[in-house]
Amino acid sequence: MVGYMVNYAAPRLGEVARAGVLSRRTKTSFAALLGTVAAERILDVATLLLALLSVVLLLRSRFIDVLGANRPGLSPAWLIVLMIVVVVAGTAALWFFRRTSREQAGSWLARSAIVFLDGLKAVLLVRPRALLFGQTAAIWVCYWIMAFIPLNMLGLTSTYTIGFPEAWSLMNLGSIGVLIPSPGGIGSYHFITVEALTGLFSVHPSSAASYAVLTHGVQLVTYVIAGFVALLLLGVPLKSAVGEPGTEGMPEDRPR
Repeated sequence: MVGYMVNYAAPRLGEVARAGVLSRRTKTSFAALLGTVAAERILDVATLLLALLSVVLLLRSRFIDVLGANRPGLSPAWLIVLMIVVVVAGTAALWFFRRTSREQAGSWLARSAIVFLDGLKAVLLVRPRALLFGQTAAIWVCYWIMAFIPLNMLGLTSTYTIGFPEAWSLMNLGSIGVLIPSPGGIGSYHFITVEALTGLFSVHPSSAASYAVLTHGVQLVTYVIAGFVALLLLGVPLKSAVGEPGTEGMPEDRPR
C-alpha cells in the first residue's frame, strides 16, 4: 500500500519505496529486493500482454470498425503495438545490462547489479510456482471485478449492454494508461479509458468521463489513506522510505 500511495506522487517511485521499506525492516540488500520488484513487474507485463491478446480476440470486429473509421486520437490497436515495443526494448536493455555487469564485476555498481539480477532470478524460480501464478491470477480477477462494479453503478451495463467481457477489455486497456509514466496514471488513464468507452462501446463521452474520473478518484483516495495508515503501522517515515535506500545491506567499502 505504501508503494501504491507513492506512485500517485511520482511514477514508479512506489516500487523503490516498497523495496526500501522492506530493506530497512528486514536488513536485506536493497538491490536484491529491487530485483524481486522487477520480477513482479515483468510478470505483470507478461500477464498484461496475454490479456491484451484476449482483448483483441474478444473485440476483433470492433477494432476493425474503429481502425476503418479513421477516428482521430490514439486507437487501442496502436497502444498494444506500443506496449509490445516497450517490452522488447526493456528485455534487450536488461540483457545488455547483465552482460556489462558481469564483465565489470570489480566495481560497486556492478556488484549491486549482479545482486539485483540474482534477486530477479530467485523470484522467477520461486517454489511453489503454482502459488505465484495463482496469486497473480487472483489479483487480476479482483481488478476485473473492480472495473465492472462502477460500470453497473453508473448504469452503463444496461444502457450500452456492457458485461463482464467488456469490463475485462476496458480494464486491460486502462492498465496501459497506468503504465505510462505519469503520476498515478493521471491524464493517461482518463484519456485511454474515455477513448475505449466511446470508440469501442459507443458510450456517451460524458458518461465515459464520469466512469474514468470515478474509478481513478476512488482508487487515489483509497490508496493514499491506506498507504498513510500503512506507514504509521510500519513506523517508517516517508522520507526514510524513499531516501537513499541503496545504503542498506551494501558493502562497507562502497565509494563515499
